[in-house]
Amino acid sequence: MKKKGSKSDTQNHRNRAILKIFQDKKRDCKYESFFQICVAISKMPTHRYYISEAMGVSIWGRWRKTGEIPAAGKYKGRLYEAFIKECERIHKEEGGTPLAVVRAALECKAPCMGVSPFRIFVILKQMGQK
Repeated sequence: MKKKGSKSDTQNHRNRAILKIFQDKKRDCKYESFFQICVAISKMPTHRYYISEAMGVSIWGRWRKTGEIPAAGKYKGRLYEAFIKECERIHKEEGGTPLAVVRAALECKAPCMGVSPFRIFVILKQMGQK
C-alpha cells in the first residue's frame, strides 16, 4: 500500500523514462539549454500512458458519468483527453470490464508525458542532472 509522501511505481517508471530521454537528447547536442530539452520532452510521444490503474479507472469513470475531464493542467489535460479516447476506442472494439479497458489503454502509445517542462526540470534536477 502506498504511504503518504511515497512515490508510486508508475511515477518512478515515468521519471526513469524522462531521465533516459533527457540523456539521449543531451547527447544529440541539438538543444542550447537544459530547459529546451525539458520543453522537447514534454511534447514527445511515449510508448505508454504513465497513469496508474486506479487513476485511469477514475478518469474514465468520471468521463463516462459526467462527460467531463478531471481538472488538470494543459499537459495533463492533453494526456487525459487522449487516454479517454483510447478507452472509448477499446471499449467499442473489444468491450470488457472497465478495469480491462483501462489496462489495455494504458499500454497504448501516449501523445505526451503529461508533465509540464517546469516539472520535468525539477524531476531531472532531483535526479542529479545538470
